[in-house]
Amino acid sequence: MYPARSRALLIGVLNYVVILVLTFVVFGPFPLHAANGSDRESTADFREAMRLFKRGDFKRSQRILRKLSETDPKRPLYLFNWGNACFMTGDWSGAISAYDRATRFPSQLKLPAKIYLAKSYRKKGQLDEASRILQGISSEIFSTHLAAVYENELITLRNEIFREGLKNYQGGNFAEANRDFEEISNLKSSRQSNSEIFAQAATMQGLCLLKLQAPTQAEQAFGKATQLNTDSKLRGELLYFTDLTRDGKKYGDAPYWALFELGLGYNSNVYQGGSSAALSSSPGVQSYLGAGYRFYKNNLLSLSLADSIYYEEFTAYTATVFFRNSVWLQAYRDSPGFWAKISPTFQYENLNSQSYLFKPGVSLGFGRKLENQELGLAYEYFQNTAGSAGYNYLNGYSQSGKAYWSFYRNDYALTPFIAISQESDAGALTLTTGTVPLSNFTVGPGFSVLTWQKLWEISGSISYLFRTYSDLSQPTQLGRSDQQLLLGGRLKYRVKPNFSIYFSPSFTLNRSTLGVGSANDENYQQLLFYFGTSWDLLP
Repeated sequence: MYPARSRALLIGVLNYVVILVLTFVVFGPFPLHAANGSDRESTADFREAMRLFKRGDFKRSQRILRKLSETDPKRPLYLFNWGNACFMTGDWSGAISAYDRATRFPSQLKLPAKIYLAKSYRKKGQLDEASRILQGISSEIFSTHLAAVYENELITLRNEIFREGLKNYQGGNFAEANRDFEEISNLKSSRQSNSEIFAQAATMQGLCLLKLQAPTQAEQAFGKATQLNTDSKLRGELLYFTDLTRDGKKYGDAPYWALFELGLGYNSNVYQGGSSAALSSSPGVQSYLGAGYRFYKNNLLSLSLADSIYYEEFTAYTATVFFRNSVWLQAYRDSPGFWAKISPTFQYENLNSQSYLFKPGVSLGFGRKLENQELGLAYEYFQNTAGSAGYNYLNGYSQSGKAYWSFYRNDYALTPFIAISQESDAGALTLTTGTVPLSNFTVGPGFSVLTWQKLWEISGSISYLFRTYSDLSQPTQLGRSDQQLLLGGRLKYRVKPNFSIYFSPSFTLNRSTLGVGSANDENYQQLLFYFGTSWDLLP
């Protein structure tokens, strides 16, 4: 029934009465105490029980000790050793009863009895009770031997609660799993410095809270895990999860979010020809401020309202200032198999202190969740109305769509996609040399990647677009067709939990049928980049 070495442990007798000493494979030895006072009034039956225990005859020893305990129910010596015999026979209920009664009387056996009472509850599967008992004696002063027994039991109990939490998580019982991982943080001891199990528990708690649609608490759990973990790679992954959690707030999963970014940029100024292109190709400063608040949520649906302001100033040519204010209401639905969102949106754009465009519209999104994968669709539509007569040629609409397939691994995500867009304007762009068509249809493949290493997050994308224009340029009567290569990236380094710095380069190569001799040469290439900072303004 038990390993032979557990049966062969010695039991000595000191002044006619001793406390049982044994080693039970994993759990460490029962404590050794010499009896004194009334404990010295031991009987021949007690000595016989100890002899039988030494021989491994736990059943007979248990029967004798039970009878002694019933005869003298206030003697901790009999109760404690009765609990030991029950423990060795696998009678967890009997051990719990005996140890519990032994803790009710003042003696040297009170603390050992509580530790072994917790052991018995753990063996019976009542981990909450075991945890409650160990927490209750955490501030007690132990002997060196008993302190080692207490520490070993803490370690064993934490590991079992962690396994139970994993089982609940894998079974989809996220609320119960969250309670399990939270319980581990309560089982600390000042005598231990190893924080690995606490970091692991905090990480799993964060994942549970994300599943429970509580990203604010999840962010706090990931932050706690980051502080506890000394492994730099895992710290980077935890910071990435924190970022994902913050990003989730923007999709209606948390009560509020706020983000501010400020960047300084440089344009290589290699647009070839065309003052119209040069006008919008020389950024110097850009900033972004966004905030949102979720005002309704149930198990499946959340509603949120958000506002963002984007500002960009072009400095390489004639000073130009561009401003956009976006307001949107979002309905977001999440379920185990898929997510969907719809966002009515209104945008106002201003160029050089003049109204540029009014753009009411809507964006839609849908994702199908698979194991380590996601299939998704995204669509946007905007009705464009010029803000002043000089921009009437922009009246019309624009729409775009994307189909993607994302693959997730431990430290990266890969997403191939197909992008489609259409722009329908009231007229062409009029220049002193003629007109350039604007209405177009665009389609092309692309690929994006996201990876995180230590405190770095690196993202990038590449796409190749085929764009066909519906009007002819004047006065040459040439049709316009472009092919465009787009490269973009962003490197972000997290300095503090709420503060990051970033570098964002991009490159555009455009080849057009409108070249030298047309109203505007649309063959160009451009390299630009930004250095900036990013602040999470709310916890």
